[in-house]
Amino acid sequence: TGQSAPNRPPKSMGLFGPVERLPEFPDHVELIEVADDEHPFRLATSPARNFLNSSFAETPVSKAKEGRPELLIHREDAEALGIEDGGRVEVGNRRGDLVLHARFFDGVKRGVVIAEGIWPN
Repeated sequence: TGQSAPNRPPKSMGLFGPVERLPEFPDHVELIEVADDEHPFRLATSPARNFLNSSFAETPVSKAKEGRPELLIHREDAEALGIEDGGRVEVGNRRGDLVLHARFFDGVKRGVVIAEGIWPN
């Protein structure tokens, strides 16, 4: 083709090739779900601290440190719903639900619950 760098797009396409011609947000989908009457909490699914990624999820030390899957919920939110610390609670969203043990955690904002993930099957 006569180009000095064949992995670059032709100069006629611009510096970033056909990407420059795309709309700014071609298929933007809002990813942050807000609470509503049916789902009164924002659900965060952060990795469990000792399961940074799946390679740590099967180690005996990580399993021992984590114990069991839990739902972190602010004490005042839990008390308003009659949820006991350590009690089983069903949580979910439009894609599914599961039962976890509640753990009071005042470090989470009211109206938000955290279901820590990356648990081994």
